[in-house]
Amino acid sequence: MLGLRAGPLGTAPLALAARAACALGHAERRIWEGDAGNVGGRMTSCPDRQADKVWWKANVPAIASGAPSWGWMRAACASIAALDRAPLGGVATPLMLMVSRRDPVVSPAAIARLSRRLPAATLHLLPGRSHELLREGDAIRHAVLARIDAHLER
Repeated sequence: MLGLRAGPLGTAPLALAARAACALGHAERRIWEGDAGNVGGRMTSCPDRQADKVWWKANVPAIASGAPSWGWMRAACASIAALDRAPLGGVATPLMLMVSRRDPVVSPAAIARLSRRLPAATLHLLPGRSHELLREGDAIRHAVLARIDAHLER
């Protein structure tokens, strides 16, 4: 996990709340009830791909992740903190990071900060606000796939 979109206070309050909830035995408990899903097009702006996702969740419920648990949040915050401390300057593997500029789930700013610490990283900040780039409409999805292909051909 590179960074969550956690508002002006950042992930520190989320990490504290998650550690407390886990200490009280609520690691498996969902942070909220229900599935926030694609409210306002936050996961994908493509109605057809959203309908496909809804179909799969309804017909194969085991793949529907739903809301994160307190244990997941604790692990995500720990991962973010570990990466913030990690010495990444020696990572020579070519990496490509892609995120929507207004992704509602992860923090584009955190991803950009991390990419600057990786000497062989390429960052693509894409227009839009969706989280699931490969579930976007064909114009965006094909552009994302072309960037992946170009990166793998390097």
